[in-house]
Amino acid sequence: MTMKIKWTPLARQHLRKTLNYVLIHSGSQGHAHLADKVIEWQQTLKEMPEVGALEPLLQQRSIPYRSIVINKLNKLIYYIENETIIVADFWDTRREPKEQANQIK
Repeated sequence: MTMKIKWTPLARQHLRKTLNYVLIHSGSQGHAHLADKVIEWQQTLKEMPEVGALEPLLQQRSIPYRSIVINKLNKLIYYIENETIIVADFWDTRREPKEQANQIK
């Protein structure tokens, strides 16, 4: 069975900011490459929702958050709720990790 994916407003905002940054600094080819990687990982998650590792920075939470490394600079943070994968955030791995973890409510 294929699961659905839902992005939180925070995750959408951070993905949008990242894609805009990549567009400005790497051009349309870099932007398209990152967008394609995100789409590919979404497909993988729909078919294998537990493929992501448990996220160590969020292990104290009651929800088991998982993460997928999209590329060396970005991580997709998600959890599974019933038949839906909730993308909680999209992290820039160059930023302070604990600060990013604290943004997830």
